[in-house]
Amino acid sequence: MPQATAAPTQASSGATGVPVLSSLARVWRGAYDRVVGGVQHQLESWEDRVHEARAERTRSFANESLTVDDVLAGLGQASISSDIPGRLRLRLDMLRRQDELAARTADALSAKPGVTHAEVNPLTGSVLIGYDTERYPSADRLLMSIRMGELAHRRRKKRTEPA
Repeated sequence: MPQATAAPTQASSGATGVPVLSSLARVWRGAYDRVVGGVQHQLESWEDRVHEARAERTRSFANESLTVDDVLAGLGQASISSDIPGRLRLRLDMLRRQDELAARTADALSAKPGVTHAEVNPLTGSVLIGYDTERYPSADRLLMSIRMGELAHRRRKKRTEPA
């Protein structure tokens, strides 16, 4: 009758336990990286949901008389929710539930010199602006430039309107 012999296990040998631990560490590290990698996106999504809920609760009525000029001039009233060099996210209540105005605002911002891209979410009033940090070293300089350009545009427009 053959005798049963115990098969060696990895846990019984100190030398074979090291690869198991390093493999386990790699798995944990990969999981950690996936979680941490999505934190910024998740925070911004959560923030959008909070703003959406607040907008729903306050139920502000759409102001049909707003123009892109009004929005650009009102950027000074926007709250800055994220400011990373080259990327700025603003919250502007006047853009909530204004689909057409949001699209026109994104187009107008994208046409500004030094702005690489612009996105506007009409559901939350979120404005995302990508900009050239060589031209605008800070978000304040970018916003000031947009507001000043808009004020100059309004003055020119006023002078050309018939009295």
